[in-house]
Amino acid sequence: MKDSKITLTEIEDERKAYVIKEYPSGFLLLADKQIVPVMCIFRAKIEVEDITDLTDEEYSNFARDFREALIYIKSKLLQDKNFVRLNWDKLDNELKKLHMWIIPRYKWEGDELSMPLWTHNMKERWEKAKSPSEELIQSFKN
Repeated sequence: MKDSKITLTEIEDERKAYVIKEYPSGFLLLADKQIVPVMCIFRAKIEVEDITDLTDEEYSNFARDFREALIYIKSKLLQDKNFVRLNWDKLDNELKKLHMWIIPRYKWEGDELSMPLWTHNMKERWEKAKSPSEELIQSFKN
């Protein structure tokens, strides 16, 4: 594996991302479009496209840090009485770099929105999505 790691500056330029926490193997970002509040991305520092491209040690580090990111986000969201759970997955074909989506689910989504996000009218939801507010960004940096 080549030692090619992305820097904080590069990650912020890449997707106009909002970096909220750095880990040894990756960055926790608030997604640039918030389809649901606190939708995040965990982006690997190592420049690979797929999790299968990691060595065993890199995978172990990535999995550990991703789990820590999930724990961090969940601890923040437990304060919201409408928070139900965190879903996570590797989605998106646009960014050809290893990243995982973290998608909070809420009671207010109701039955219609209780299905996976990709079963919704995503084009419409993406167009309506907003960038995270400065207040939201700052609340996760504390």
